[in-house]
Amino acid sequence: MKNILIFILLLISFNSFSIECEIKMKKVSLSDTLYYTYSIKNEYIRIDEYNKYNKLQKSIITNSTKSYTYIDHSEKIYIILNYNNINNSFYYNTKYESYYNDNYKYIINYKCNQWIIKDKKHDRIITLWMTENEKFNKMKIYLPIIPSINETYSYLLYVSIPGVPLQIEVKNLFRYNIENIYVTKIDYNKKIDNSKFNLPIGYKKQINDR
Repeated sequence: MKNILIFILLLISFNSFSIECEIKMKKVSLSDTLYYTYSIKNEYIRIDEYNKYNKLQKSIITNSTKSYTYIDHSEKIYIILNYNNINNSFYYNTKYESYYNDNYKYIINYKCNQWIIKDKKHDRIITLWMTENEKFNKMKIYLPIIPSINETYSYLLYVSIPGVPLQIEVKNLFRYNIENIYVTKIDYNKKIDNSKFNLPIGYKKQINDR
């Protein structure tokens, strides 16, 4: 989770929009299952990571596209970091082939169109399920932050695909699953208290020496 990336530059100021919601996501990989809660209130975003036993492990709090606060709850520490240069990404300098087909499915009642990306450099096939529902128009400006925990989403930087992803499946060329991350719930009626974006009491600040 420390390996945070910013993927897309915002073209519009956060303050130009007003939004408040909570997003639940699940990430299943070969080695683990993780759960994420994204709390969004206007320009503020908090991302909480839970293990498979529903224990809060790590968090990110940000209201900027330049830096974020990383919180380790097991160590009771926090550190303010700049977003890593995208050139350091595992996916940087990779050529992709993207394809649209007529397949679609519904994820939490939103119609999602299927896009296929071939990443030959890393022998991967990525399936994106993208929704173009108008309710997600405001959500697009948060795309740099919302997927920041998961490098899987960095594919979105290198391909031009309309909409917002509600699911991304990553497989190898033999079609074996590597990773599957998907939205399980979006609550637009959720009221997010401002205290959600405060630092935990008693946590120690670590100095960023990178």
